[in-house]
Amino acid sequence: MKESKTNIYAILSLVFAFVFFPLGFVFGVIGLYQIKRTHEHGKGLAAAGIILSSLAFIGMVLIYSAVLFAVGTVFEETAKITAPGTSFDDEPTSEPKVTSKVLDKKTFSYVGNAQYGIGKKPSGIFLVFNIEIENIGSEPVYITSNDVKLFDKQGRKYVPDTEAMLFWEMDHQNSFTFETINPGIKQKGVVIFDVADPKAEYELRVYDNVFSLLD
Repeated sequence: MKESKTNIYAILSLVFAFVFFPLGFVFGVIGLYQIKRTHEHGKGLAAAGIILSSLAFIGMVLIYSAVLFAVGTVFEETAKITAPGTSFDDEPTSEPKVTSKVLDKKTFSYVGNAQYGIGKKPSGIFLVFNIEIENIGSEPVYITSNDVKLFDKQGRKYVPDTEAMLFWEMDHQNSFTFETINPGIKQKGVVIFDVADPKAEYELRVYDNVFSLLD
C-alpha cells in the first residue's frame, strides 16, 4: 500500500510562520483545503502554521501599540517644556481628529469556515459592527482595532476579538485591523466583539491617539 505523502503547503505553512507569517497563514489554509480533498499527511503541520502565524500577527499588533504608546509618552513629556511667554496653567485645547459612524450591526455564532473547522466560536455571541471613520483633522491618523472600544450601559469595556477579525479577513477582507487615514478621507471596516448580550445597548468609541489603551 502506497504511503500518503505530506502536503507541501502544510510544510511551507510551518516554515513561513517563522519567516513571513502572512504567507504561513495562507499556506496553512491552502494546505488544510488540499488535505481535506487528497487525504495527504500534514494536517497538524498546517494547523500549527496557522496558529503560529496568528500569534505572530497578534504579537505584531501588540508591539506596534506598545511602540506608539512609548512615543506618545515622550511627546507628552516634551510638551511640558513651555516656551517663553507661556505658563503651565495654560490648558492646550484638543480638537477631535476623527468621527465615527456605525453603518450596520450583525450577530454571528461563528466566524470563519465552519465546513473545514477554520474559524472561531465566541464565548457569548459575536457582535459585528460595520463602521465608517472619517479623518476631520489636518494630519494623517493611524487607527488600529485597539483604538476601537465598546461600552455597555454599566460602563463595562469590551475590546475587539483580534483572532475573530483575522478569520473574518479570510472571507471578507474588510476587518479594521490597521489603517492610515489621511485628512478628509473616510474609511470603512469591520470590528468584532465577543459579548454576552447582543440586544443590550452599547456605545462604540473610536480613539485617535496612542493612549486609547489606557481607557
